Amino acid sequence: MNEIKIGDRVWIASYETRKVQKECPVCFGNKEVTLRLGNGDEVLLDCDYCGHGFHDPTGYVTCYERTPKAEPVIVQRIASEVSEDGTTYRYHFNGMRYVERVYTSQEEALVAAHEKAAWEQKEEDERTHRLKRNVNKSFAWNAGYHLREAAECRRRAERHDRKAVLCKARIPTEKKEGHEQD
Repeated sequence: MNEIKIGDRVWIASYETRKVQKECPVCFGNKEVTLRLGNGDEVLLDCDYCGHGFHDPTGYVTCYERTPKAEPVIVQRIASEVSEDGTTYRYHFNGMRYVERVYTSQEEALVAAHEKAAWEQKEEDERTHRLKRNVNKSFAWNAGYHLREAAECRRRAERHDRKAVLCKARIPTEKKEGHEQD
C-alpha cells in the first residue's frame, strides 16, 4: 500500500551541475605531449585533448561537477501500475513525473542524490577515459602525418634546389651590349 497521498510534501533526489575548468589530464597544463615512435625518436605535439579541432591547446578541460540536493515538492497526482513484479507508483507534480525518486524525508533524498551524482560522475569519467584513448591514437596518427608531410616538403625543396641550380647555370655571364644602356 502506498503511504504517500495527494497533497503530501515529498523530496526528490537530484543534483545541480556546473561547469568547471580543470587541468588537462593528458598534457597536465603543458599544452603539448611527447610521442615516442617505434624507433625511439620522440615527437613533440600540440595536445589535441585540450585543444579541440582547429583551436589551440589551452592546458585545461571543461568538465561538470555535480552538487547533490534534495528538492521538496507537493504531490498533485498519483498513478499506479500493477504487474507481476508488484505495484509501481508514479508521482506527478508541477507537470513532472518521477518514479522511484520520491522520498518521504529530506535525508533519504539527499543520500539518494549523492549516489546518483556519484554514478553520473563515474559514467562521465568512463566516457572521458574512452575519449582519452581515442585522442592518444590521434596523436600517433598526427605524428605520422606531420612526419610524412615534412619528408615530402624536404623532397620537394631538394627538387626545387636542383632546378634552381640548373636555372642559374643557364644565365649568361656577359650582358649583351644593347641591353647595358637600358
